Amino acid sequence: MNREELVKIAKRKGKTWAIAAMVDGSIGYHSPQSAKIRIEQLIEGERVSGCERTYACYGGDSLKEIEADFTYFLHIEKSNPEKVKRLVKLMKKLTKLSTIQQWTLSAAYPTLNL
Repeated sequence: MNREELVKIAKRKGKTWAIAAMVDGSIGYHSPQSAKIRIEQLIEGERVSGCERTYACYGGDSLKEIEADFTYFLHIEKSNPEKVKRLVKLMKKLTKLSTIQQWTLSAAYPTLNL
């Protein structure tokens, strides 16, 4: 997928869906806040920030990272749409928390029963 396709998905599905895709795709490595920053950079046409995950797993290519997360989440949405709805609903709540609270929950993310 190219950047335009990723932007179309983010706009069609919504920013919260895209945030949920990055948080779930990274198994909580990204907090809702860090995912939100990257999704906004993507949509606004800015350079998308990278992190350790970007460099370790995607050779420093932030768009490949987002593509992998979106592809994964689209697959989950087809096979388990209720799970995606729960995750999007959870992201709406988590984005209202402080950064510290988000980091704490992101660390526990792999153990949550979602």
